[in-house]
Amino acid sequence: MKWRELIKERSSIRSYKDKKVDEKLLEQVRQYMKELSPLIPEQKTEILLLGKEAGPRLEGIVGYMGNAFFAPNYILLLGEDSEEGYIHAGYLAAQLELKLTELKLNTCFLSINEAKAVKTALNISSPLTVTTCISFGHGNPEKDSNRIDIKSRSDVRMEKIKGHIAPKIAMVELVSQSVFGQSCDFAEDAMDPNWEKAFYASSLAPAALNRQTYRFLIEDNMLYLLDREVKHITREDRYLNDGIVMFYFHTVLTAHFHKPDSWTVGTVEKKPEWKVPEEYFVVGTYRLF
Repeated sequence: MKWRELIKERSSIRSYKDKKVDEKLLEQVRQYMKELSPLIPEQKTEILLLGKEAGPRLEGIVGYMGNAFFAPNYILLLGEDSEEGYIHAGYLAAQLELKLTELKLNTCFLSINEAKAVKTALNISSPLTVTTCISFGHGNPEKDSNRIDIKSRSDVRMEKIKGHIAPKIAMVELVSQSVFGQSCDFAEDAMDPNWEKAFYASSLAPAALNRQTYRFLIEDNMLYLLDREVKHITREDRYLNDGIVMFYFHTVLTAHFHKPDSWTVGTVEKKPEWKVPEEYFVVGTYRLF
């Protein structure tokens, strides 16, 4: 798959046509569910492909304000109820959503408001917890939007985007070098241009309530993913977001050169010289070279 193009193409669609998804497309989705690249192989995961009948059952217990959008289909991910479990689920869900985008299907991530209620509503007996849900189908058309991309002070662009888009964080705010808040100039600092492509892809990752709370910090050959707690976003949704970001970064970077290792998930102690605000913590580390 052309990951960079799909990441730019994807958008969250919250209204669907009353039209079935072709069975041949659903079969491709089922097959791809078996081919996902795990972030943490030892994590237990189950993935369910659900039909239109799931919509009324999910209404009120998933999605923002309980809106399940009555989509033609849903994908439900179950995993371990832990930081690693939710990050791993986000990493897998990102792959599924981009596959659906490649198949020209519209999607939306739905937060899980009541995990136990979801299992009861869908008669799921698995010991794993419900981690996330993706609605998908043929979306109703939305107005085109303009997006301003601020990669650096000298590189500001406006693009016309098809359908709904959410505001995205500027690159100058997203990535710090050595010290938190000290922005990178990829050209001036002679950094690998593929890093910039991967960071830009990460800036387009979907996030709960469109709150992109994550940040990157580069120190020598190591990259640190930072995040923080904010009101109205659960820890589960925050970790799911982090997993999506991890996949976006890794898959775009490795599209240009082979790199067998990926993210290492887990908190590490912040160094005083980073001057990272107290509310941020390290979610994962990544060896750049």
